[in-house]
Amino acid sequence: MRKLKSIMVIVYEKQFSKFFSVGLVCTVFNYVGLYLLTSILGIYYLVSFCIVWLLGNLLGYWLNKKYTFKSPKSIVGEIHKYYLVMLSSLLINLMIIYILVKYFQVWYLIASVLTTILGIFYNFILHKKWSFKG
Repeated sequence: MRKLKSIMVIVYEKQFSKFFSVGLVCTVFNYVGLYLLTSILGIYYLVSFCIVWLLGNLLGYWLNKKYTFKSPKSIVGEIHKYYLVMLSSLLINLMIIYILVKYFQVWYLIASVLTTILGIFYNFILHKKWSFKG
């Protein structure tokens, strides 16, 4: 039983580090895309944000499917779950940022970093247990 537990810890740590690296790639993609669409192409920043959010999550889905969780399931069976998790994460993050800034006077960038850190764990657990459940 102890050996099984240590194997599970290793698998979780390895998957989590892969999940984290995918998140970094997607974050860079999002910021570069947001800049290009808004500053170079002149698209309204909220429209740019929505486009980048959709495309960045598509990239995140594909990288997590192939690299992090190595899921053999079809896209049809997983992608809606992936986007539901990410949409719920976005809504939770928006609420937490709002509360931190409005009621606790936390600087919005610090609030964003804090919610991102919380979101990493929330997203990993839900994707592992539901979106990419093997």
